[in-house]
Amino acid sequence: MSEPTPIETYLAQLDEQLRRRRLPRRRLHDEAEDHLRAAAAAALSGEELGPLEAEHRAVAQFGSAARVARSFAAAWATRGARSAVAATGAAWIACLGAGAALAGSSPVLRDFPQGVPATVGLQIGAVALVIACLRARHLRGAGLLPEDRVLPLTVAALIGASALLLSGLAELTLALTRPAGVAAWGDDPSLLALFAVALATSTIAVASSGSAFVRGSTLDALPRAEVDCLPEVNETLAADASAALPFLAGVTQVALTRPGRSCAVACVVGAVLVTALQASGDDFAHHASVVLGSAAVGVFEALAIGAGYLAFGRALGLRARRSRIAA
Repeated sequence: MSEPTPIETYLAQLDEQLRRRRLPRRRLHDEAEDHLRAAAAAALSGEELGPLEAEHRAVAQFGSAARVARSFAAAWATRGARSAVAATGAAWIACLGAGAALAGSSPVLRDFPQGVPATVGLQIGAVALVIACLRARHLRGAGLLPEDRVLPLTVAALIGASALLLSGLAELTLALTRPAGVAAWGDDPSLLALFAVALATSTIAVASSGSAFVRGSTLDALPRAEVDCLPEVNETLAADASAALPFLAGVTQVALTRPGRSCAVACVVGAVLVTALQASGDDFAHHASVVLGSAAVGVFEALAIGAGYLAFGRALGLRARRSRIAA
């Protein structure tokens, strides 16, 4: 039995590294082999080297198996992150269309609390999508996300996609359990079609974001030389937001360094805006109860913003982790 060549030995080492990292070995193996064979052939024809010496040079220039496997993992995770952002964006647009159609439909269909889940889901999805897009700004340059941005981006996309899907399912549950049932929805087939598209795109977005999250987690779990030097998630978000929106850099820094106050301001502003929108066009003199009803919806909006901040603030990078706060 003949001894393995340098390229064959290297590919065996690379396969082991890829297996440990749960990466798609067959395609990456083939890409590496094609590159190594081409480099060895170029060295063999360009210089007075034997076949083994040419393969040794090709392997040395290609880099260690561990480093190459990590590069493959970064590229694999970046592709997943790009797909997740695109899928979540498409789902948000589809859900916005369905929500707008519901808002303009028959009062029987949009009677409270119908429409509330869609509104909350769209708001959470919008915040998560904006954060994911800020992270994804790196894709416009070199094409590869920095490793400390991959996992936070996929987390944001997954949160946004999940919020959209769950809100659509909640709307469906409300429609099925209310007295009018699906009979009222049957009178508006276009609305049914829009919600079907929204649910389908949200499901695809969750699947895409979930896959991207697995890829990002795989990359994040790989050992690093200086793990303690990695910045916090909220610090990288501040840097990305300031770079993408330099004219708002000061506001961004203040908002992220004082997250509690920023959340309180958002709750107050949201409550006032929603109350005003709910009460607009009504005759307060003859319908004083409208004011109380509008105020109640505004309070619900403020509570929803606060709950969303508490539930997803750390995961999205809007506030520091507990360990950093304690420090």
